[in-house]
Amino acid sequence: MSETKDSKQPPRNYKGLSMRIRKVELDVMKAAAAALGHEVAGSPDDKMLKVDVSQLVYVAAMEQAMELGFSPSTFKADQTIRATKVWPYVPERSRDSGSLHGTTTVSIHPLYLRTIQQAAKSVKMADGTPVPLVLFLVGSTMRFIARRQQIDKKNRELQAIKLPSDFYYD
Repeated sequence: MSETKDSKQPPRNYKGLSMRIRKVELDVMKAAAAALGHEVAGSPDDKMLKVDVSQLVYVAAMEQAMELGFSPSTFKADQTIRATKVWPYVPERSRDSGSLHGTTTVSIHPLYLRTIQQAAKSVKMADGTPVPLVLFLVGSTMRFIARRQQIDKKNRELQAIKLPSDFYYD
């Protein structure tokens, strides 16, 4: 008799999410991750430090979730905070806003993912429907980048990034 391998996979500490996003959004995310990675790699000992797109996206989404009142330590599955206004950071998805790049996968820690999902469900699009998770991730990331550009004037790489024309920061 031949031995069969156990088909069970060991548990992972992340959840992979596939996102369909516009090329301009992906380009901005990659450039911001590189610019912020150079920022953390400030000393010669830090040459191996880097920020990847997944880290940028989930940090941005968690920051937005926390601003909306959600956090991993106070998560209550039966209680959702509801927004009264349309969430202003929903990226444009009309037919003429550019083609979607394809599929990009980001990895998010499971403790953060649930919090981010709840935050996305709590905010509305213009038509009154909850913001889909992918749009919440993209919008939160574009907002995060815009805010970092406002406070980090010395990071030339970050300052050189042009956000998509449909995104604004208040």
